[in-house]
Amino acid sequence: MSPKTYTGKYHNEVIIDGKAEPDGPPAKGKYIGANISDNGAFGTVDQTYCYTWQWCTQVQTWGSGFSKIDSTVAKTGWELETDPEIMAIFRGTTHYKMRPWWPTYDFANFIPTLRALWNPVEYVFRTTGLVRGNHPYGIITDDLKKDKEKHTYQWTAMLGKGVFRANYKNAPNGSAVLAYEEARLKEKQELAGTPIEVKQGDPLLLVVSLDPSNGENINVEIAKDGPDEGKGPISYNRINIEKKVVKANYKVLLIPFHNGDKLPDISYKNGKAYVTWTDQTVVINFPITANRTSIEVNRDGKVIAKSK
Repeated sequence: MSPKTYTGKYHNEVIIDGKAEPDGPPAKGKYIGANISDNGAFGTVDQTYCYTWQWCTQVQTWGSGFSKIDSTVAKTGWELETDPEIMAIFRGTTHYKMRPWWPTYDFANFIPTLRALWNPVEYVFRTTGLVRGNHPYGIITDDLKKDKEKHTYQWTAMLGKGVFRANYKNAPNGSAVLAYEEARLKEKQELAGTPIEVKQGDPLLLVVSLDPSNGENINVEIAKDGPDEGKGPISYNRINIEKKVVKANYKVLLIPFHNGDKLPDISYKNGKAYVTWTDQTVVINFPITANRTSIEVNRDGKVIAKSK
């Protein structure tokens, strides 16, 4: 039995050379930890393993049944997952299997957790966070390196139906402004690709890619290669920040505001972002240690929030 899965490009992740892990399922990531305070919250994960390996979900038979799950692993084949954490969880029981639905002991078929090479990488890290205050905003960093060669990296974020680029004139360089229009749901105009006209007071989202080097470009686009549910590929809206480099270090700000509000001045220099509103200046440090970008938010000369 071949399970129904969707490629990772339909989710919010960084795609490497157009290749994105499906959700059925990838191997586990390594949770590095979170820092939570009154001023903000950050979480960090090491995704190297789940980019490199794919796990096996349910099949009905051994042998040829496994090869039907994903043709891309047919050449390397499946092997037993020997991760110490997985072994410790299931040691001494018959629960050593990977079946994400229905009971898994009394009458489920026994399937051990198996792995197969997917897209080997040197490292992949992601940190996300929300900062609270008079001007709340989000921060996302992604650090990726596949190998010593240049590759095409695409930072993607799926947009809800009716969400697209706003017709907004004064956005900072290297940014995009998103808006929502209910009429696009009813009339399916989201496929037209025209910017949304906004009114005074409309809620908007400013998406800023900091340090846009190496030809990086931020696009709000309509992708035509969505999942086929029997009626042909479905189109979908997404943000795509693309560049071709040996290693990618993405730093993205998500700043909500209302049309008519004065946007902050944003600049980036020497690993620091400066975000200045009329009543407040924030300095965000992005130190890199062991290939991973950390986040440290400074306000009024004090560290108010930071990642692990």
